[in-house]
Amino acid sequence: MSASFGVVFIQFLLTVVIAAILYAHGEYAADWARRFGVRLAGASGEAAVRLSATGYSRVALGVVVTALVQALLGGLGLLIAGVPFAAILTAVMFHALGGADRRGSGADCGGGVALLE
Repeated sequence: MSASFGVVFIQFLLTVVIAAILYAHGEYAADWARRFGVRLAGASGEAAVRLSATGYSRVALGVVVTALVQALLGGLGLLIAGVPFAAILTAVMFHALGGADRRGSGADCGGGVALLE
């Protein structure tokens, strides 16, 4: 049990470190990924890097839009039910659903590559 927790914790730390590096040097990381793609497969390698960055960005946008719609529907339900502080709770729902951290979540390690669009 504790071994699996240790593995998950190490993966989390590595994710945070990689994300921090990409945030600090995002343009350099994007340029490096582009050059690596060109070196690996020429023009089609660069196109593959651009395509992956675009796909990544679109998925992140989809997550944010889905979280926004879910939070707004939940907030509407809270408002109809007469729950006090419905606006604050709606903001909390949006944050909890993942909409507030488009480029900062643990699963998001490609912030630099997403600049290729």
